[in-house]
Amino acid sequence: MYTYHDILSKENVSLSARLEKSLKTADSLAAQLQVINNHKEKIELMLKAELAAKVETKDVKQKFFELQSTISKLQQELLHCSTKNSIHFQPQVVLLFLCF
Repeated sequence: MYTYHDILSKENVSLSARLEKSLKTADSLAAQLQVINNHKEKIELMLKAELAAKVETKDVKQKFFELQSTISKLQQELLHCSTKNSIHFQPQVVLLFLCF
C-alpha cells in the first residue's frame, strides 16, 4: 500500500524527468534558432550588398547617360559652329573629337 508521501515522491520524479526532457528540447530548439538567425543575418547582409550594388550601378548608368548627352550636345555645337563660321577642321581631328 502506497502512502501519500510515496505517491507524491513518484509524481515528483516523473515531473522532474519530464522537466529535464523539456529543458533539453528547449536547449536544442534554442540552438536551432540561433543557427537560423545566423543564416538570416547573412542573407540580410547579402541582400543589402546586392541592393547597394544595384543602386550604385543605377547611379553610374545615370551619370554615364548624362555624360553621353553632354558630349552629344558639345559635338552638335561644334558642328554647328564649324558650319556657321566656316571653320574647317582636318577630318582626323573631327573624328577624334566625335569618338569621345
